Amino acid sequence: SDPQGRSDEDLKLMRIVDKEIDRLNGLITEFLEYVRPEKKLNIPVNLNNVIRECLESLQFNPKLRKDVEQVVKLNAAAEILGNRDKLKQALLNFIINAYQAMEKSAEPVFTVETHDQGPLVVLILRDTGVGIKPENLHRIFEPFHTTKPQGTGLGLAVTHKILQAHDARVFVESQEGQGTKFVIEFPSHRGIHTEDLIPRKQASKG
Repeated sequence: SDPQGRSDEDLKLMRIVDKEIDRLNGLITEFLEYVRPEKKLNIPVNLNNVIRECLESLQFNPKLRKDVEQVVKLNAAAEILGNRDKLKQALLNFIINAYQAMEKSAEPVFTVETHDQGPLVVLILRDTGVGIKPENLHRIFEPFHTTKPQGTGLGLAVTHKILQAHDARVFVESQEGQGTKFVIEFPSHRGIHTEDLIPRKQASKG
């Protein structure tokens, strides 16, 4: 028998096993992320800065097309309370999904806006991608629901849990072939009545 031929075969098998182990590790990590309760970390966070960081990190992702037009209108003045790293993870998930949805779009435009609305900070994310089928719309945040060939279907489920931990509400509108729009409402730092967290000084007489 040909030892060289056999070792080639073995190498091929090892590579496949390695790849599968990586894939399973990824899945397990994502799953643990999903089942672990999100700890509330109530630190004031500037949502605009988190979004800017997310957009900057996109250019280092070789899998995403580089010709997407970005429309960025970050007008929110209020901060929100939360966990900066987790927020970044959640928003990156949305943004990468939007970019992936526009892989074949003739005119890929990604719009991100923030504004203050009473006691809320509102974030709007809009893409001109493939859109979501009406029957899938209410399922996008379910664990294990995915329409991607390589997807585990945990990305948006994890994202949704992170947003829930931030007391955010998420609304989605989508038209097949037209694109998708997410509206995410966060209670603003002011809206959370900071004064309730600080014991009021007794009004001093005099």
